[in-house]
Amino acid sequence: MEELKESYELYELAISAANIGVWDWKTSSDTVYYSKIWKAQVGYQEHELANNFETWENLLHPDEAKEVQQRVAEYIENPEGHMSMNLGLDIKTVLIYGYYLKLR
Repeated sequence: MEELKESYELYELAISAANIGVWDWKTSSDTVYYSKIWKAQVGYQEHELANNFETWENLLHPDEAKEVQQRVAEYIENPEGHMSMNLGLDIKTVLIYGYYLKLR
């Protein structure tokens, strides 16, 4: 158990140092882990976003939401390989060259 704890601490240190936002969706329970860094990268404080898939769906750009939701549903039905797509999210702020720009 100590090795697992140490491994997790190293993982946390690495993603924090690299400023990598992470999310992990458990489809069986519809819960999503959004890291504090991921939430900050889309302009939110940790307490502002619930840890569920609906949060991600609500952040989808309205012009793309139906298509993205359809592709996700199709992949869940037939999960071969991996799924990758570019999409727009409704974010509050963006960090560009060290400056935050308010988007709302």
